[in-house]
Amino acid sequence: MSDHNNKSHVIFIGGGGDKELKTHIVKNISEQFKNEVKKNINITTSYHGWMSETVWNDDVAKEILELKKKDPSTYIAVVGHSYGGSAAVNAAQSLDRMKQTEQVLLLYIDLMITLDPVSRLHSCPSKRPESVRYWINIDADEGKFSMNNLIASIGGNWGDKVKALADVYFDSKLDHAYAKSMLTTPYELDGTTYTAWDVLLASAQWGTSDRGPKPRGGFSYAVRQKDTLWAISSHVYGKASYWWLIRDANPKAIPKGSTLIRPGMNLFIPAVLDEVKVIAKRMSR
Repeated sequence: MSDHNNKSHVIFIGGGGDKELKTHIVKNISEQFKNEVKKNINITTSYHGWMSETVWNDDVAKEILELKKKDPSTYIAVVGHSYGGSAAVNAAQSLDRMKQTEQVLLLYIDLMITLDPVSRLHSCPSKRPESVRYWINIDADEGKFSMNNLIASIGGNWGDKVKALADVYFDSKLDHAYAKSMLTTPYELDGTTYTAWDVLLASAQWGTSDRGPKPRGGFSYAVRQKDTLWAISSHVYGKASYWWLIRDANPKAIPKGSTLIRPGMNLFIPAVLDEVKVIAKRMSR
C-alpha cells in the first residue's frame, strides 16, 4: 500500500464490440491490471466501450478533465485497442481544445498506449496532440492474413502513419485481436528491453509515489525574468514537453499542482536527455 496521497488513474478503451458485443478483449486486460495493482489503493481504473461512450460523448476527455479538476497532479494513463486506440488519440485532441477554455492545471495524458489503432471516423492526425506526454504505439502484422486483420483493415487501420507521432513505435507481428500479447511483447530501445505492460505497471505505481527527486546528475539553475518551466525545458532538453521533469525534481520549490516559478528561485535540473531515459528513470524509482 502506498504511504502517499498521490494518485494514478488508468483508463482502458475497448475496440468495436469490446463492450457492446462483449468480446471483452480490453475489459479482460483491465481486470488483470486491477488484480496486479490491487494492493495500491491509490491506483484506480475505468473501462469504456468505443461506440456508445467515446465516439459520440467524448467521455474519456471529460473523465480526465474531472479528475484533473479534483487533483491536477493525478497521473493519467490511457490504453486503447483498435477503435479504442483512435478514441484515445481523439480524447487527447479534445484535451488540447479544452485547454483553451478550461482553467485546469496539468491537463495531460501522462502515458498513452495505442494497440493497432483503427478508425475511418477519425483519421490518423498529422500532428501529435500536445496533451500527450509519452506515447507508445504497437502495431499488428498487417501483412499476415487473418479475419481479424482483414476487419481491422476494412475499419481503417492507421498502420505506420503513427510512426512519426509516437515516442515508441514497433510492429509486434501479432494478430490484430491479440491485444494483451501486444502489451507483453518485448522491444528494445537504447540497449534496454521493455514491454508496454511493464511500463504501464511501473508508471502507475510511480504516479502514487512521493515523486521526490532521486537525481542521477544534473545542475542548479537560477530562474530569470520571464522564465517558465516550458521555456527552461525547451532550452535544456530541446522539448518544452519535458517541463514536468523539472517540476517533479523540485517538490519543495514548486507546490503540488502548481507550475509557477519566480525569478531568483534555484531549481535542480535533472540530467535526462531523451524519452528512453525518461521512462527508464520512472521505472527505476
